[in-house]
Amino acid sequence: MMLPGDSGKAGPQHLSRIMAAEDNGTVNAIELLYARSVISRRHRTPHQILTFAALVENRAYEKHVEVRWRGEEGDWQTLPARYVATVGENREIWQAEARFKLTEAASLPGNVHFALRCEVGGQEFWANNDGADFLVEADAGVLLGP
Repeated sequence: MMLPGDSGKAGPQHLSRIMAAEDNGTVNAIELLYARSVISRRHRTPHQILTFAALVENRAYEKHVEVRWRGEEGDWQTLPARYVATVGENREIWQAEARFKLTEAASLPGNVHFALRCEVGGQEFWANNDGADFLVEADAGVLLGP
């Protein structure tokens, strides 16, 4: 799921940041583009949608990209990301999404702490807010990466 108005490709605001990073030689193996947390009350049952987008350096064709996250219950989860598009010379956008429905047995994730992980060529790379993890609050809308 893309941001409203997205066509499946990076928007102008994301592309300008991507191109500037490449021009400055400050390309990281994985970076946060955005995270989104939306709580909807449609159809009478509240549900929460979490969306994460990462900018990944294309160091090799074979790679594994995922989001490690935990909601207010505190248990860490792993959410695999999927390839979305190539941007710039050597960058890719990857995205992960999860949907949760409020039930008697399960609450919504609420505020979410998370980090992005990429494994490529036997190496592991993290985007984790300098070790502090990123935070997107429940129903906060969109959190843009640094």
